[in-house]
Amino acid sequence: TGHGHDHEHDHGHMHAHDHAHDHSHHHHEHLHAVDLTAAGWKELQSDPHVWAVKFYSRMCGSCQDFEPTWENLQESVEGLHWGQVNIDLKENVALASQFGVLEEGIPNVKLLNLGNDPVAVLTGDDDASAEFLKQTITRALAAHSAALDSHGFYLSPGAATRTEL
Repeated sequence: TGHGHDHEHDHGHMHAHDHAHDHSHHHHEHLHAVDLTAAGWKELQSDPHVWAVKFYSRMCGSCQDFEPTWENLQESVEGLHWGQVNIDLKENVALASQFGVLEEGIPNVKLLNLGNDPVAVLTGDDDASAEFLKQTITRALAAHSAALDSHGFYLSPGAATRTEL
């Protein structure tokens, strides 16, 4: 009977979907920023990768003006995870004040998991171009000697020490 053979053959397809979550082959897709809340923040802080996070409000005109620049930036800088925090939500206001965002102004972009403290990329300035912000991010990554991992994402310089905790 050929049954035994058929059964084995089916096992060959078990691992076909292993790479479904590997984003390194999807550079041309729009990688939309993840909407972060205070709850998602804890996950971000334990993530081994560097994140660029935007703080914004839907009622803020300059934030709306900044939106295309933010989209552009996500396409022009590879190797980062992108998040955004809507401070119209009450639970997110505490997060914003914790990072001094309310004093600095919005739109506000910070790099997280890069140094001990968030690295300011944009503080309430809606005139900055994607090109300028890209240079700011690139310089910050270089200054902290952030390295790419095997999936092409920047690893937090402290990731090795943090994951052992």
